[in-house]
Amino acid sequence: MAETALLKYIQGISFPTEVLAKCQKLQKSSKIYLFNPMLDEDGIIRCRSRLEKSGDLSFGEKFPILLDGRNHFVRLLIAWIHETKCKHAQGISTNLHHVRTEFLILRARSSINKVLRGCKVCARFRAKAGAEVTPPLPAFRIEETPPFSVTGIDFAGPITVRDNQGNKFKSYIALFVCPVSRAIHLELTPDLTTFEFLLVLRKFISRFPSVTRIMSDNAATFKRAEKELEMAYRNAAEPEIQHYLAKAKIEWEFITDRAPVQGAFWERMVQLVKKPLRKVLGTNVPRFRELESILAEIELCINLRPISALPSEFCDIRALCPMDLVYGYHAKARFPDSSKMRMPDQGAAQAIILTKAWRRQQTVLNAFWKRFQSEYLQQLRSAHESKPGETRSLRVGDVCILADPSPSRSFWPLCKIVDVFGGQRTDLRQRSCMIQFGNGKIVKRPISMIYPLGFSEN
Repeated sequence: MAETALLKYIQGISFPTEVLAKCQKLQKSSKIYLFNPMLDEDGIIRCRSRLEKSGDLSFGEKFPILLDGRNHFVRLLIAWIHETKCKHAQGISTNLHHVRTEFLILRARSSINKVLRGCKVCARFRAKAGAEVTPPLPAFRIEETPPFSVTGIDFAGPITVRDNQGNKFKSYIALFVCPVSRAIHLELTPDLTTFEFLLVLRKFISRFPSVTRIMSDNAATFKRAEKELEMAYRNAAEPEIQHYLAKAKIEWEFITDRAPVQGAFWERMVQLVKKPLRKVLGTNVPRFRELESILAEIELCINLRPISALPSEFCDIRALCPMDLVYGYHAKARFPDSSKMRMPDQGAAQAIILTKAWRRQQTVLNAFWKRFQSEYLQQLRSAHESKPGETRSLRVGDVCILADPSPSRSFWPLCKIVDVFGGQRTDLRQRSCMIQFGNGKIVKRPISMIYPLGFSEN
């Protein structure tokens, strides 16, 4: 009875003239004139069809109920059919099939399309992550700077080693990467305590005193490999390390949580270190000092790898490598051997000779940097995506879901965007955002993990 009363109420709103006329002698201007309408025994307007003689079809299929798709209640009916009969899993055609088993809805396809696009459940599974075009390389990746002025740090491990008594324990590799020359430096630490971390950092800065900025992941990134690596990044917040960094005037920059692409220049180098290390070690458990020597050899091999195409000139058959840009002596260009030189007694003359040696070394380095600009940078310029990326910008107030390890989007948490930022070093396009969960917690995430649902909090 309630369903009948509701259908009569809906038809009274959509077809008031036809209801009053009881579908008799309708004007041709009536929007249901062509459907040959009639009233059933309950007073509901139905449509006559050419299938009324069929013995296999139900009464509702032979004489469907006429409804207007623009009516709000009709769209609620479509949403109910979409939820109960289609289980949120079918498209317009399937929903239309279930609707037509009992109803004939004017403008049915457009009405169903609007209902499906407004379905909040389907929006979870239809949503696409925020995206921006590939940004240009930041200045610190392509400008001529001293080695390791900007340094990316990552940790690998744990690796099992032995002490002199044969006792096994875990060790970790600290990886330092120069974004310009693509050179690396490896240090082995027995643990991830603040003391050992600070020793490794001080040793590295002593060898490369030009360090002005350090970049690295957040602790959440390390969880994917090993939970113990969380300690590595907590060390950066220790008072002892902060005091040392402040004294050395070094800036420490953290990339966005769970956005390894922002640290791609050092993340790629981790794989270059792990691959030869697995082959060298196999199932062996080396001693701590032995592993230090192995890492030094791996560091040398990686720093001698070519980073540009092989020159076509016969006079120079060697490609540019990171060692050239860091030290400038891969091409046998070193300071003159003072033991084989006839050194004059005068201090001024000796200073002139050393000055000439220094100028010669600078000439060699400048030659390598010119090759860096003409070969390596040209190669970077040609490294682009196959086609321009699609832009899907996010706005403050958008309601979204956050990508989660759970395979079903039904369990991805809801969140709200409270701020968008990023791109200060490249093209000012915003690729990170601050999101707020229902419990009030606010975190920073990349837009590639944010899936907008198509509506805002307002």
